[in-house]
Amino acid sequence: MCVYPKDKLEKSIIEQIKNKALQSEWLGEPVKLVNEEIYANNSTFKDKLSVIDAELSDVETRLSRIYDALETGKLDLHDLAPRIKELKFRQDDLSKTRVLTEVEMTAQGINYLDEKSVIGYCHNLINLLEQ
Repeated sequence: MCVYPKDKLEKSIIEQIKNKALQSEWLGEPVKLVNEEIYANNSTFKDKLSVIDAELSDVETRLSRIYDALETGKLDLHDLAPRIKELKFRQDDLSKTRVLTEVEMTAQGINYLDEKSVIGYCHNLINLLEQ
């Protein structure tokens, strides 16, 4: 069994962290990967909103056609009332889903990482480790 002095081991680990893990040349790729993930998540929200908007537009078009049929007397309200109710329910549901998606997107606080800021944090951490 090999025993290392605690102070020597801690100093060695701190030096490895300072000299390898926290160096700016190693930070570019992780920052890029995190920003790509943030972008992908943001794109997912935007895609979801686009789908919801398309569905809302379709429902509004359908309701408009039904209202036109009622106004021209082509169809009776009694015949169309269940369909109107169904479309209105779908419209309300989509509107709520859209609001919730926007809230979730806002709550995520989509902010991209700045490589210079990350490097600055690493320099602060290096200074802290040296103390």
